[in-house]
Amino acid sequence: MLEKVDLLLLGGGMWEEYRDYWKKALHEKGFSANELKYAQWAEKTQHIIFSSTLTEAGWQNARLEKVDELEAFVAQIKAGPGGAIQIVGGAQFAQGMIDTGLVDEYRIFVNPVIVGKGKSFFHQLQTRHNLKRNEVILMDSGLVVLSYKQLDSDDAENVKGAKRRE
Repeated sequence: MLEKVDLLLLGGGMWEEYRDYWKKALHEKGFSANELKYAQWAEKTQHIIFSSTLTEAGWQNARLEKVDELEAFVAQIKAGPGGAIQIVGGAQFAQGMIDTGLVDEYRIFVNPVIVGKGKSFFHQLQTRHNLKRNEVILMDSGLVVLSYKQLDSDDAENVKGAKRRE
């Protein structure tokens, strides 16, 4: 799933925990083979962290950006050369990105664990987003990956049952 991704976008609120976890996975025991594989990939992959409070990224593959116009900044990145861009999170950053309309594909990971708490990525969205199922991937671990493509407004009008439930 990550073979075409060459840039990761994150909000500053989750960056330090993300960075520290994956750096630790590179050098300590107790991580699964898949975690180590991701950590090795993440170490080689460019990260852009959007934060108004952080002063340094703390990983050679990452840079901080303080932007007033997230939509224009990300649109410029998308228009440039490179592979796929993946939004890692956190919830507030993801909501902001979704509302820009620049997200082409959503990959929703359903883990076989019920934790009883967490943040919703969708409860504060300002606009409606019509999606079309693209792919469903069942992993040996029990994880299910749901892939949806963002429909443009013309396609959305033709989607059967696209009315919003009240």
